[in-house]
Formats: sequence, structure tokens, C-alpha cells
Amino acid sequence: VGPELTSAQLFAEAKTRFDSAIVYAGTASDQITVNFATLGRARTLLDLGDAAGAAVDAAKIPSGFVVNQSADATNTRRQNSVFVSLNQNGYATVDPSFRNLTINGAADSRVAVTNTGKAGTATGTQLWTVDKYPLASSVIPVARYAEAQLIIAEAKVAANDLAGAAAAINAARATHPGLPTFSATGLTAADVKNQIIEERRRELYLEGHRIGDVRRYNVPLSPAAGTAYPFGGV
Repeated sequence: VGPELTSAQLFAEAKTRFDSAIVYAGTASDQITVNFATLGRARTLLDLGDAAGAAVDAAKIPSGFVVNQSADATNTRRQNSVFVSLNQNGYATVDPSFRNLTINGAADSRVAVTNTGKAGTATGTQLWTVDKYPLASSVIPVARYAEAQLIIAEAKVAANDLAGAAAAINAARATHPGLPTFSATGLTAADVKNQIIEERRRELYLEGHRIGDVRRYNVPLSPAAGTAYPFGGV
């Protein structure tokens, strides 16, 4: 209902709206919404290139904070669409880059998947399902503490505080009991930044963040643009 906006203009508008949400939710003593909007603003500030400002907001998010998108197993319009597509109907499969991922040789519980051994509808494909959403009623996180910690980690790298970045990465990992810790010893800032990109890929798996990360970090597309998909299609 108006002129075309650039990405920067959209993010600026998002910040304005999050600013208002924080004020009004604070007035109403609605701390959940305050945290929700504050984390949203932290995301937005990262997209606007203000890593330091994003970290200030992200540091306000308490441990254990999460807002989930609800789901309903009986109402088809509100079912978990990831479960329905991958686990129930077999319309899609897990990309090979997300299969059997490990940390220090141990399985990474954040991206646990299962090989059903069944053939997919496209010739040559095999159906892998997602353990993260085992039911049509499984909720999908919209915003949570671990994401806030990875935002802090990114800001720490920008400030050349690699030990601080490692601490934030480990705070995010600690939300999954049993995951090994990460050490930045002997690594460069570029190494740790790449680790954060990979941490986000795994931590936020199937939560709707990946396309934004691909754009912001300029992650190479796989397959590359113009390349045919290996099992057909366009």
C-alpha cells in the first residue's frame, strides 16, 4: 500500500515498531512481551549493522526465555507444517548437509534426524525425518535465549573479544545438556565468526532464520544459482 522499500528501510520500520512495543508492554507490566520485542529489536539492529546495540538488547534476555508458536494436531491449518511435510506425508526430506552432524565426534542433538530407509517420491531420494518436531502438535520456537546469546557472540567477535564470543556460544550450547563446549583458543576472528554462522545454522534449525542468515552473511547457495537440482525439478 505504498512505494517499494529497501531492506534497510524495512528494518528501520521494524526497529520503530519494536521500540513502541517495548514501551507499551513495559507500561502494561508485560515482561514476556518486553523480552519478545527486545530480542526482535536485537535481530533488527544486527541487520542494520549495529552489532554493539544488538548485544545490549540481547543481554537483557533472561536464561530460559522462549516464545513458541502454538500448534494444533486436529486443526490442519494450525498443524506443525515441518512435521506434516517431512515426517507425516514425506513431501520433503532433510538436506544432506543436516544429516549425521556431530560435535567433537558426538551426535549434535540440535539437529537430530532419522533415516527412515524409505524412498522418496523423486527417483534417487531417501526420506529422512526431523526429531525436533515429532508431532503435528509440536510447537516451533519464535524467539529464545540461545538466539540472544549467539547475537552477543557475534558482537563480541566484532569487538575482537574472542573469549567473550566463546562464552556466549557456550551459553547457547548449555541449553542442550551434553553438548561439548567450544574454545576459541588459537582461532582467528574469522574462524570464530564462521563458527557462529554454523552455530546459528544448527541452533536455529527449522525455526525460520536460515534465509535471513544466508542473505546477511552472504552464504553461498547450495546448489548454486542456475545449477540443476540433483534429483530433478527446477
